[in-house]
Amino acid sequence: AKPFIQENWKASGFQEPTSVQKNAVDLILDGRDVIAESPTGTGKTLAYVLPILEKLEADQKNVQAVILAPSRELVMQIFDVIVEWKKGSDIRAASLIGGANVKKQQEKLKKHPHIIAGTPGRVFELIKMKKLKMHEVK
Repeated sequence: AKPFIQENWKASGFQEPTSVQKNAVDLILDGRDVIAESPTGTGKTLAYVLPILEKLEADQKNVQAVILAPSRELVMQIFDVIVEWKKGSDIRAASLIGGANVKKQQEKLKKHPHIIAGTPGRVFELIKMKKLKMHEVK
């Protein structure tokens, strides 16, 4: 793992990856599609956020990853995990949610985030407005 991920893991106080993390991370790093089901509190968000952060290239300007979630609350929870775990890196992240000022969200995109967490409606709206470019998303 990239050094910032290792540092954040140490700082988190976690000992071992959870079952869902052990089972999903390598598959995701290999570019495989994963459907995972696991109880609340078992580390599902980290199971996909960590391999995504590992694969992002901070020296690029474009959006490389988009995480969609059905509610603003869930998007913000995911975004908080991204912010926490990207510490020590040059990775830029943005949240794009419906109900928020669309102009402010366009400003976020001008900062060239590498990873976005958003609600489907707002993400689609920004794509249609040609403010969010998806051609480099992996």
